Amino acid sequence: MNYMSIPDGAMRWSGSREEFIEFVMIVADFCICSDEKYLAINKQDFFSLCDALGNDLSVFFKVDISPHTCFSDFRKNTTIDNRFTKRIISLMKRLRDDEQFLLFLYEQKIMPSIEYISEETIKWNNAEKIATLLWLYISQR
Repeated sequence: MNYMSIPDGAMRWSGSREEFIEFVMIVADFCICSDEKYLAINKQDFFSLCDALGNDLSVFFKVDISPHTCFSDFRKNTTIDNRFTKRIISLMKRLRDDEQFLLFLYEQKIMPSIEYISEETIKWNNAEKIATLLWLYISQR
C-alpha cells in the first residue's frame, strides 16, 4: 500500500495544535528508536528530523500551522505542556498493566469473555492500521 493512495481526508488531526507538535516528536522518536541509521543522533539532528516530519505530517493531516510557514517556526514559537505525551505514556503503562493482568488471569485458568477479546482485537486492529499508514508515509520520505 502506498501512502499516496490514502483517500483525501481519510485521516485527520483532531487534537490541539500543541498536541500535534508533541505527536510529531513522539513519531520522530519512534523513527529513531526503530532505525539503525539513527544510532548516534544529537538534539539538533532530532529537531531537524522532527521539523521535516512535521512539515509532511501537517500537510498529510491538514493541520493549520499559520501564521507560521514551516513546522520548525511553528514548533519554536509554540509552548507545549507535554500533557499529550503524558497521556500516551499513561496509556502505554496501562496496556502493559493490562497485559500483566491478563497473564495473571490466564495462569489462574480464568479467561476473559469473547466480547472482551473481540473488543480488544478491534481496538488493536484499528491502532495497527493507523500505525501502518503512518509508517508507510514516513518510510516514503
